[in-house]
Amino acid sequence: MRRVILVAGAVFIAVAPPCLSAAAYLAPSTQRMAERLKKIEEDADPLQNPFLNHRAAAIFERQLQQLLQQPVTTNTSARLVGMRYKLAYELLNA
Repeated sequence: MRRVILVAGAVFIAVAPPCLSAAAYLAPSTQRMAERLKKIEEDADPLQNPFLNHRAAAIFERQLQQLLQQPVTTNTSARLVGMRYKLAYELLNA
């Protein structure tokens, strides 16, 4: 009996149509919505959007690296602490 069930299951799996064929077709409205969502994501300002912490962290990391490459006289400790705090905050929330 177990052998019959196993054979029937194997035949069903071999004959069943792949699920990916239904996903290959996208309605034009679905394609437009996907394009619209992608554009919204690309145009979003990571410094204003609290859900884009990973992008904001990359911005703050670049700013901190630029600040560290400047002469020491222009880097006040308060400015460095502030930049490091912003970067740490965004990394924790990313």
